[in-house]
Amino acid sequence: AVAGGDQQRYRSVRMHFKSPVTERDLTPKDRLIILGSDGVWDRLSNQEAVDIAARHRDPAAAAREISSVAVQRWHQQTQGQMSDDVTAVVMHLEFGVTPPPTRASSRGAGGGTTIAVV
Repeated sequence: AVAGGDQQRYRSVRMHFKSPVTERDLTPKDRLIILGSDGVWDRLSNQEAVDIAARHRDPAAAAREISSVAVQRWHQQTQGQMSDDVTAVVMHLEFGVTPPPTRASSRGAGGGTTIAVV
């Protein structure tokens, strides 16, 4: 969101960013999916994020910890001078299991997926 007077200033700025895209079929061996903004991936490796998420049964807690670690590292590595947007989404995959309905759950064919956005 851009505040009133800033809209004109930012109107001429155009940002283009191409994220790498990988496609693959999920299998019952896959246990989770982590989506993160560049502020997360600039400070955590893929493996670090997986290790954090794997420690949590609650995907919201996993997403909060991933975000928290990224913010802490931004502050440490820039002496608190800057930070990027930090957003994490963790989804636990449970093939063949239907979770109880909650506001953070989404049911799909073949099993349940729990999604948490922080």
